[in-house]
Amino acid sequence: GNSNTDGLAIRYTGEALPSQPNPPDLPQPETALNQTSQAAMGNLSPVKAGTVSLSQNALVFQIGSNAEQTTSLALRNMRTNSLGTGVETESGFRSLAEIDVTGPIKAQDAMRVLDRALEEVSSTRGEIGAFQKNNLESNLNYLRIAHENVMSSESVIRDADMAEEMTGFTRNQIMTDSATAMLAQANSRAQSVLRLLQ
Repeated sequence: GNSNTDGLAIRYTGEALPSQPNPPDLPQPETALNQTSQAAMGNLSPVKAGTVSLSQNALVFQIGSNAEQTTSLALRNMRTNSLGTGVETESGFRSLAEIDVTGPIKAQDAMRVLDRALEEVSSTRGEIGAFQKNNLESNLNYLRIAHENVMSSESVIRDADMAEEMTGFTRNQIMTDSATAMLAQANSRAQSVLRLLQ
């Protein structure tokens, strides 16, 4: 799966409970994992004390017409106190926010922290570029093709409607012409009878 933990937030909601010894009716842990977790947890009984929720502060993009057609992009924290961390320095700088260039050693340490911060910014820019290329542009191409297909379908439907209307018009024209011819023929017979009578 995806191992990106940037932007994750863990929140605990509940109340603090005092340590309680294990009740005698609970089975003792038998596996190494249970023993490790028991050592880490102390002698707490299994009581619900609250909830832990995990959320990711990702940017969510709607990429389609349906509600579930979304994609997200999780970005690391780009504040100066989060950039350039993890660099061993003699000056004790822990992030870009703490750099100081008032001495030669501090300036060298600041350069190391700056280099690390630049790597992190470049990496994040690369992630944004990859997201744009792989998710947004490919989805845009898909939407363009879908739009062309819809327009083509609409044209076919309009053509079919036009053909149906032309068929109806031709039928009505034939019926009108036939009625006119029959009326003319009926009138000519009546006039013939009148001539005979004169």
